[in-house]
Amino acid sequence: MKKLTLLLSFFLFGTVILAQGEEIQRFKLEDIKKSQKDPQSALTPYFYLGPGMGINNYSGLIGAVFEVPIVPHFSAFVVGGLGGWGYKAGGGIMFYFREKEYLGSELGLGITNAFGLDNFETQLYLEGKEGLQPVTLNLHNAPTLNLTYQYHIRMGRTSKFVIGTGYAFEMVDSPYTLVEPETEQISDASELTMKMLQPGGLIISLTFQFGVGVR
Repeated sequence: MKKLTLLLSFFLFGTVILAQGEEIQRFKLEDIKKSQKDPQSALTPYFYLGPGMGINNYSGLIGAVFEVPIVPHFSAFVVGGLGGWGYKAGGGIMFYFREKEYLGSELGLGITNAFGLDNFETQLYLEGKEGLQPVTLNLHNAPTLNLTYQYHIRMGRTSKFVIGTGYAFEMVDSPYTLVEPETEQISDASELTMKMLQPGGLIISLTFQFGVGVR
């Protein structure tokens, strides 16, 4: 009788332990399912902030990017930095191919402006003179309309690394004036050189964006 009672006790104890284990596992699975109902939105930060660099990109040679997710597929951004034509600032919108996360392929549209430089000294060819001549220029505002493609790669839980390309369309022509010597004109070859220096053309960009907060 004692042996039977002992066996029944062990059986009941094992049954209770097994039931508790199954119940704990069930709660864990339910928690996982709840967290996976919209896993990407759970990883969506309030905003992204980080450094950027590149050629003809929004932030110039080096700067900072601030991006805010708005609605599925779309985010807005503002940037600021420094380039060869002075300080730059701009902004725009981005369309992500994925609905519930701000990663992967994305198309962007925006405007950026290089604010120029006063008394910019360089050497150019002048009309009627041989060889390079020292000149002083005032570089004026040089806005561009930018169409971009970028690919966003997750880094950690909410941050991302972004590589991009595209084209910056110049919105003004020859945004500079010759200050010294003021009675001269630069040659056609030097005008072409200034055209190449002016913001615009092929875009190459790299950014690292830290996710801040989680929605």
